[in-house]
Amino acid sequence: MRRSRASREIIKVDVEDTSHVPFGTKHKDVVKVAVEMQGQTTQLVDLDQKESLEVIVEKLCEGWGVENPHYYSLSLISHEGARGVYITEKNRHQIKNGSYLRVSTAPSKAARDIITKIKNRNRPMAEKKPVMQRLAQMSSDETFAVEFITSDGVTLLMDLVVSGVTTGENLGLVLAAFLALMDHGIVSWNSLNPRFVQRVASFVNKSTVAEAIIVQRALAILESIVLLSDAFGQVVSGQVSLQVLTEHFKSPAAEIQLNSVTLINALLIKATPAKAKEILDIINSRHVQGLILQGIIDGRRTVGAEMAHQLHVLQVLLFCCLDDRIQTELDPGDPEQLNKVRKLYALAFDRDLSAQGSALFAENKGAIRRSKVEYMENYKKLGFTNYTSPILDFEETPPGLLALDCMLFFAENHTESYNKLVFENSCRDDQYVCPFARCAIALTLLLCKILQVGEPPSETGQDYHPMFFATPNAFEEVFCVCIQSLNKTWREMRAIHEDFDKVMDVCREQIGMALSHRPRSPAIFGTKLQDYSYHEIIRQIQDSRVSKLPLDGDVEPFCGLRNTITPGVVQLIKAHRLSHLVKGGLFQKFNKRRVKDKFWFCRLAPNFKAFHYGDAGEGTTPDIDQLSGKLDLADIKQLVTGKQCPHMKESRSQKDSVTPYAFSILYYPDNSLDFVAPTKEMYDLWTDGISALLDQEMTSKTTKKEMEMLLSMEMRLALLDTEGLQLPSEPPPLPPEPDNYDFAVKL
Repeated sequence: MRRSRASREIIKVDVEDTSHVPFGTKHKDVVKVAVEMQGQTTQLVDLDQKESLEVIVEKLCEGWGVENPHYYSLSLISHEGARGVYITEKNRHQIKNGSYLRVSTAPSKAARDIITKIKNRNRPMAEKKPVMQRLAQMSSDETFAVEFITSDGVTLLMDLVVSGVTTGENLGLVLAAFLALMDHGIVSWNSLNPRFVQRVASFVNKSTVAEAIIVQRALAILESIVLLSDAFGQVVSGQVSLQVLTEHFKSPAAEIQLNSVTLINALLIKATPAKAKEILDIINSRHVQGLILQGIIDGRRTVGAEMAHQLHVLQVLLFCCLDDRIQTELDPGDPEQLNKVRKLYALAFDRDLSAQGSALFAENKGAIRRSKVEYMENYKKLGFTNYTSPILDFEETPPGLLALDCMLFFAENHTESYNKLVFENSCRDDQYVCPFARCAIALTLLLCKILQVGEPPSETGQDYHPMFFATPNAFEEVFCVCIQSLNKTWREMRAIHEDFDKVMDVCREQIGMALSHRPRSPAIFGTKLQDYSYHEIIRQIQDSRVSKLPLDGDVEPFCGLRNTITPGVVQLIKAHRLSHLVKGGLFQKFNKRRVKDKFWFCRLAPNFKAFHYGDAGEGTTPDIDQLSGKLDLADIKQLVTGKQCPHMKESRSQKDSVTPYAFSILYYPDNSLDFVAPTKEMYDLWTDGISALLDQEMTSKTTKKEMEMLLSMEMRLALLDTEGLQLPSEPPPLPPEPDNYDFAVKL
């Protein structure tokens, strides 16, 4: 809202005469701020932090000639036009020199006024839109939320929804206010009105453009109910249709797509095993995977940070069904598993028997007329270690029975490739045979480690692979591609059994490099694997070795040169880190649960003397003057990381998620500025930069890697003139002294 010309005029007023205060005390407790009030002239104030807020407001109102000062409170605003945050004794330390304050309606009076206007039956609901907008804006302020909730405001909002009198945009504003109020954690999600829960659940079935905002808010509320309410979580699970939810993936509104994926993740996290399987079957269907791939991943807009995180969580949850098989211990007498092993044998050596079904694998010994020795030989050709009892090869967990499942999937769905692989190895000399079963078991374990199958979702993770949303049984399809690549690598290496670990190491490199391209399907993944053949991997390793001189040995000349160059390299890395901090970074907000689409920005002042921070939108880069918070470097006590962070201590008992990139700046007296970096790279840059500011060692892996790279480069440049020469490990001996030094004197 524009201020009038008169209100933009500035006058200087002292809230308290501080001329008698000693200089040191005044500098510490008195801050110079600007204070505005609607319709009044802005004041420049020397504000004494030792005074109570009530006294400060009373004196400000007195200066303006405003009556009833108890109707007003101070709020801190980040920039002109912003709503501001109410100042309380708890957060008044955020008032710094140069802060911009506003005297506005006190939260208790604002809450009463809003409730009175909403309850006013003489005004139609359509005319109450400004009140609803004001409520939606103010509900994110905790001080206002306490007053509104104390006045039974949450119950009023639920009644508005249940009664049906509120519709359209007003209903969207009511739902937005309700969600913001509940996010403060003051009211339990278990205390909701059951009819309200059912009513909100019914909104997700509406997808018209006019009601998009209602669907968006309803999805967000339902997610919170599922995660935070034991009483109503199952109600939501029964009321919401998965088919309808997945159809929202086609919505043109990014927020609806995001909230739909988030709600599905919440339902999966809280579901019983049977319900989770039902949901996963729907997600793994070709129709839904097509919606995810085409509507979200390859849609009209780029995938944002929060959507990337939710896709990461969904991928982890999709892998949960694999984790059950990984941890399942083998029962050697289980006929189902025995039949799977026999099916592998039949598809390789007895095609006719396999075509007749598993009934032929009964205990009728006359059905298969072969000697025991021949069976053992064939199981050995299949690569089983325990070829007398091949089922025992699957005893180890992980990978457990998942390896057997993947092998059978390959044999049944890619039978021609399976037979080709078995036949090819049958024709090799025994020492060059690629043991299919042993390789398949090791490959399954390798894929589980690379893809982190069985690991909980990361609170900040944004890594996901589109190909796992591209086709049903994507993990098994990836296995089929990899096992054929492994066999090809074995052949190219002319490997023998003793080279098994070396082959698996090469496979790990190949898979990692192929995954780095984020292929859209297992077929494209297979093409990328072919680009990284064994010979290509060897070439890259050799190039890496050639690029490295033996500069980190114990040779004295190298050590001396290295020690001379190191301080300059350290200063270069330090300057880069500080430059990154000055540029600033966007961080996700966290509370008792992850907060969607809420970010804050932090950056270091160009003079390296203070951090400036404040709320920001996704993808924005605010200027320093738009950031309301300030932390002076002189006030910083230390940097802590991981579980030592104050905002991570509450999550120590949580096992369903991990937050590896958390760090906090502790500052006087007992406060902290808490961060959660979205990536490992950003975590390293910020922790190194803060350590450099505090004159501490930069210890991240990124710094060590850059140190080695820069030192190698600098030393190579310094040694260009010695290229091709054999440098001695010790300095040459000094020649003997001459008989006399007459040659040094010109007579």
